[in-house]
Amino acid sequence: MIFILCNQKVSYICVTIQLLKKYSYYGIRTEANG
Repeated sequence: MIFILCNQKVSYICVTIQLLKKYSYYGIRTEANG
């Protein structure tokens, strides 16, 4: 689904989703390690 958004004009949504996933991933890792 994300790849489909990337191919459409709303590419900024795709970038936002990717950034949110990255921050969420690092946040979870930080909480797990901390």
